[in-house]
Amino acid sequence: WMLDNIPSIAVFSSLDGRIRMNVLDAEVTGSLYLDQNMKKLTLERMIETYSNEHVERFSTIVWTGYHYLSLNKMPPSIKYVKRGKLSDSESDKMIFPLSGKNLKKLIQECDQLLDPVQDFLQELYDNIVSGVYDHIREKIENIPDDDGAIDGRFWTLLENQFLQSEEEKKKNDQVSVFRDLRNEAEQTVLSEKDQDAVAEALILSGEPDGQVLKTYSHYGNACKVLRKTVKYYASILLPQKQLERYGESTEFKNMTQYVAENSIMPLSAERVKLIYRLYIYECMFAYLYWKKKNQFQSYHMVLRKLLEEQNES
Repeated sequence: WMLDNIPSIAVFSSLDGRIRMNVLDAEVTGSLYLDQNMKKLTLERMIETYSNEHVERFSTIVWTGYHYLSLNKMPPSIKYVKRGKLSDSESDKMIFPLSGKNLKKLIQECDQLLDPVQDFLQELYDNIVSGVYDHIREKIENIPDDDGAIDGRFWTLLENQFLQSEEEKKKNDQVSVFRDLRNEAEQTVLSEKDQDAVAEALILSGEPDGQVLKTYSHYGNACKVLRKTVKYYASILLPQKQLERYGESTEFKNMTQYVAENSIMPLSAERVKLIYRLYIYECMFAYLYWKKKNQFQSYHMVLRKLLEEQNES
């Protein structure tokens, strides 16, 4: 009853979309704050509607910061799409700037940008973190470790080499950065023999020496590559020029002209175009944010699971 009758000023969602939270207020603000997960869910519903119903144009609730794009009248051929439970008083709507076809294309371009790096991260993670840890688990099955010293040494090393962040110089050329990371990784990913040596060093002594120390250092360098790749992955965005192409079509120009003529605030078509460019950027950012966070969470969960399994054993 409350969600049906009291206006919401913000809606939040868990990463998987199963848990939602509405912030209610007695005042109707004319726009709605959505967190990145809710924005992603809205984009997802539009793509589903486009694929299932072959609908090209959409309208949605006005996002916070875009109240100028609210319309006095909405074309009847446009499909209204929202996510979450909202009251009937949330009536301010805006035209979504991308067609169903172009929105799907934008999401595909985001996937093409991230997926190769995700695969690379998984390869690094398997060879560096989980590989060494598996060797440790195999070797300590019959070694008493009541005080957790072995486990502690491993996690201290991991935190020092991987989990702790450090400032890296930003580079604009994403392709060359990724290529450099791949080249560096080829020199640092550990063989099974190296993983075994690191495991021995961690089990036998907190201060490894000799040849083992060299491999131990090798492991540290490999973890640094993994950390650099994670930091690079977190910074990836579609280039501005690539996003600007979505605002060059005739249908986009016609849409901005219609909004300029029918918005609740007097705006020029050029101003509407600039605001919608920012909106498209937010759509891109919301999807990339969700995809990156989902991937990071999976790594974090794997690390925690390994630690819990070790503690139980």
